Amino acid sequence: MDTAIALASRSIKATYAEISIPILRSLEFTAAIRNDRYSDFGNTTNPKYTIRFNPIKELLFRGSYNEGFRAPSFFQLYSIGGLSPLAQNINDPVLCATFVATNPNCGIRVDQLSGGNRDLKPEISKQHSYGVVIAPFDWFTATIDTWKVERTQRIFLLQVTGANGILANFQTFPDSFLRNAAGALTVIRAGYVNADGDISRGTDISIATNWKAMGGTWRASMEGTKMHSYKSRVFKNRDYVEAVGGAWDASTIYLKWKHTARASFTKGNWATTVSQNYSSGYKDFVPDSIALTPNVAPNYKRDVESYIVYNVSTSYSGIKNLTVIGGIQNLLNTDPPFTAANVDFAPGTAWDARVANPRGRTFTLNLAYRFK
Repeated sequence: MDTAIALASRSIKATYAEISIPILRSLEFTAAIRNDRYSDFGNTTNPKYTIRFNPIKELLFRGSYNEGFRAPSFFQLYSIGGLSPLAQNINDPVLCATFVATNPNCGIRVDQLSGGNRDLKPEISKQHSYGVVIAPFDWFTATIDTWKVERTQRIFLLQVTGANGILANFQTFPDSFLRNAAGALTVIRAGYVNADGDISRGTDISIATNWKAMGGTWRASMEGTKMHSYKSRVFKNRDYVEAVGGAWDASTIYLKWKHTARASFTKGNWATTVSQNYSSGYKDFVPDSIALTPNVAPNYKRDVESYIVYNVSTSYSGIKNLTVIGGIQNLLNTDPPFTAANVDFAPGTAWDARVANPRGRTFTLNLAYRFK
C-alpha cells in the first residue's frame, strides 16, 4: 500500500466489437469500436479503422486511424499533498509586479502545496499511419510506416516557477494563490492539470534479409525510427515548442534518429549475433552560469555527440534442453557522450541515462534450461 495515496478504488467495464470487410480479394477494410466505463470519471468510446491493399504478393499498402485515451493514475488523482517551502524567493505577481526593495510582497519565501487533482480528465489521442511492405524476394523484406499522433488534455505536472509555471501564468490560475487575512501571499497550490497537448510525427523503417552460405544461415536486419517532429504546448494561447533537434529537456529527449542493426550466422547448434545500437546527437543543457553570463565560456559546445554501441553474443544449444549464451556488451568499450546535465539536474554527472550507459565492456554468460 502506498501511504502517499488516499484510499481509492476504481472499477472498469469494457465492450469491444470488430468487423472485417473483404471489399476485393486484394482489399480489406476493418472497423472496430471499444467502449470503456470508469467508475471515477465516466465512459469513453474510441474507434479504429484499418485498410490493407495487397495488389500482388510482393507488395502491401496499409493504413490506419484510431482514437485513444489514458485515464489519470491514482497518484495523479488522489496523492496526499503536503506543504513544503519553495527553494527560492519569489515576487507576488499581483502585489509586486515590479521589484521594489521596500515592498514587503517582493522577494518573499512562500510554501508550495502539492497533491492530486480529482478533477483531472483523461488524455485523448488521435493517431493515423500509412505505409508499405515490400517483399520482392523470399529473402528480403522492407517496411516503411509514417505516423502522426495528436494528444489533447495532456496531464501535466504544473510547477510554481518556469515559463509554464503558475507564477508566469498567474492570471490563468488565480485560485492557486492562497493568502492570509491581510492579503499577503503565503501558499501556492501546484500539481497536476490538464494542459493543451502535443503533436508527434515520425517514420518507422525496417529491413530484413537472409541467405545461405558457408553451410549455415546468415541474417541481417535493421529497425529504425526517424522522428520528424515533436511539438507541445501547455496553454492554448501559446505557440507550440519544437523538441526534436532542440534544446535538452529534463523530461524527455526526442532524438532525430535511432536504430538497431543486427547480423547473425547460424550453423547447427551454434549461432552468433553482432548488433549495433545507434542514437543521434542532440543539443545539450546550458548551465545557468553560462546562460546568464555567456562570456564565461564563449566556446561552450552544446552539441552532444551521437552514441554507437556494438554487442556480440554466441549461443550453443547442442545439450538437451540447455542453451548456453555468452556475450560481450559494449564490445568496443565506448564511453557515453559528454553532457553537462543529467535528468536529476545534477550538473557534471557527464552522461544522460535516457540515451547512454556508463558501463564499459561487460562480459555475460547465461544458461537457459527448459524443463519438459
